[in-house]
Amino acid sequence: MRFGTDKFALQQRLWHLATRPRPVHKLEGILLPTALCPLAPEALFPGGSPKRALELGSGWGEYAVECLREDPDLSWVAFEIKSDRLRSALRRARRAGVLERLRL
Repeated sequence: MRFGTDKFALQQRLWHLATRPRPVHKLEGILLPTALCPLAPEALFPGGSPKRALELGSGWGEYAVECLREDPDLSWVAFEIKSDRLRSALRRARRAGVLERLRL
Protein backbone atom coordinates (compact mmCIF):
# COMPACT_ATOMS: atom_id res chain seq x y z
CA MET A 1 0.00 0.00 0.00
CA ARG A 2 1.46 3.38 -0.99
CA PHE A 3 0.91 6.56 0.94
CA GLY A 4 2.66 9.92 0.96
CA THR A 5 2.22 12.22 -2.03
CA ASP A 6 -0.12 9.79 -3.82
CA LYS A 7 -2.52 9.91 -0.87
CA PHE A 8 -2.33 13.71 -0.79
CA ALA A 9 -2.97 13.92 -4.56
CA LEU A 10 -5.99 11.65 -4.20
CA GLN A 11 -7.35 13.77 -1.33
CA GLN A 12 -6.89 16.92 -3.39
CA ARG A 13 -8.67 15.36 -6.38
CA LEU A 14 -11.58 14.14 -4.26
CA TRP A 15 -11.88 17.56 -2.61
CA HIS A 16 -11.94 19.21 -6.04
CA LEU A 17 -14.69 16.86 -7.22
CA ALA A 18 -16.75 17.38 -4.07
CA THR A 19 -16.56 21.18 -4.17
CA ARG A 20 -16.80 21.91 -7.88
CA PRO A 21 -19.73 24.12 -8.82
CA ARG A 22 -22.63 22.33 -10.45
CA PRO A 23 -25.14 24.15 -12.62
CA VAL A 24 -28.41 24.39 -10.75
CA HIS A 25 -29.82 27.30 -12.72
CA LYS A 26 -31.32 24.94 -15.30
CA LEU A 27 -33.42 23.02 -12.79
CA GLU A 28 -37.15 23.63 -12.53
CA GLY A 29 -38.07 25.56 -9.38
CA ILE A 30 -34.68 27.26 -8.92
CA LEU A 31 -34.64 31.04 -8.78
CA LEU A 32 -31.37 32.93 -9.24
CA PRO A 33 -31.05 36.55 -8.17
CA THR A 34 -30.74 38.76 -11.22
CA ALA A 35 -31.20 42.12 -9.53
CA LEU A 36 -31.63 43.50 -6.06
CA CYS A 37 -35.33 44.18 -6.16
CA PRO A 38 -38.36 42.93 -4.26
CA LEU A 39 -40.20 39.95 -5.66
CA ALA A 40 -43.97 40.02 -5.77
CA PRO A 41 -45.49 36.83 -4.32
CA GLU A 42 -48.00 36.83 -7.19
CA ALA A 43 -45.10 36.58 -9.65
CA LEU A 44 -43.57 33.64 -7.78
CA PHE A 45 -46.81 31.71 -7.34
CA PRO A 46 -49.32 32.38 -10.13
CA GLY A 47 -52.81 31.57 -8.92
CA GLY A 48 -51.86 32.67 -5.44
CA SER A 49 -51.87 31.01 -2.07
CA PRO A 50 -53.37 32.61 1.00
CA LYS A 51 -50.41 31.61 3.20
CA ARG A 52 -46.70 32.01 2.48
CA ALA A 53 -43.55 30.96 4.31
CA LEU A 54 -39.90 31.98 4.00
CA GLU A 55 -37.08 29.69 5.13
CA LEU A 56 -33.41 30.68 5.29
CA GLY A 57 -31.04 27.72 5.09
CA SER A 58 -33.49 25.10 3.89
CA GLY A 59 -31.04 22.21 4.06
CA TRP A 60 -32.25 19.04 2.38
CA GLY A 61 -35.86 20.26 2.15
CA GLU A 62 -37.47 17.83 4.60
CA TYR A 63 -39.21 20.48 6.70
CA ALA A 64 -40.48 22.52 3.76
CA VAL A 65 -41.88 19.49 1.95
CA GLU A 66 -43.54 18.17 5.10
CA CYS A 67 -45.20 21.54 5.79
CA LEU A 68 -46.36 21.84 2.17
CA ARG A 69 -47.74 18.31 2.24
CA GLU A 70 -49.74 19.04 5.40
CA ASP A 71 -51.15 22.42 4.28
CA PRO A 72 -52.43 22.76 0.67
CA ASP A 73 -52.96 26.54 1.12
CA LEU A 74 -49.27 27.17 1.86
CA SER A 75 -46.59 28.42 -0.56
CA TRP A 76 -42.93 28.24 0.44
CA VAL A 77 -39.78 30.17 -0.54
CA ALA A 78 -36.59 28.52 0.71
CA PHE A 79 -33.03 29.81 0.49
CA GLU A 80 -30.08 27.41 0.29
CA ILE A 81 -26.62 27.95 -1.19
CA LYS A 82 -25.43 24.34 -1.54
CA SER A 83 -26.36 22.80 -4.87
CA ASP A 84 -26.59 19.21 -3.61
CA ARG A 85 -29.14 20.30 -1.03
CA LEU A 86 -31.11 22.21 -3.66
CA ARG A 87 -31.30 19.11 -5.82
CA SER A 88 -32.41 17.02 -2.86
CA ALA A 89 -35.14 19.49 -1.94
CA LEU A 90 -36.38 19.54 -5.54
CA ARG A 91 -36.50 15.73 -5.69
CA ARG A 92 -38.40 15.56 -2.41
CA ALA A 93 -40.89 18.20 -3.53
CA ARG A 94 -41.42 16.52 -6.89
CA ARG A 95 -42.02 13.11 -5.27
CA ALA A 96 -44.44 14.64 -2.75
CA GLY A 97 -46.34 16.53 -5.47
CA VAL A 98 -45.74 19.97 -3.93
CA LEU A 99 -43.18 21.40 -6.37
CA GLU A 100 -45.62 23.98 -7.77
CA ARG A 101 -45.80 25.59 -4.30
CA LEU A 102 -42.05 25.59 -3.57
CA ARG A 103 -39.44 28.05 -4.83
CA LEU A 104 -35.75 27.68 -4.04
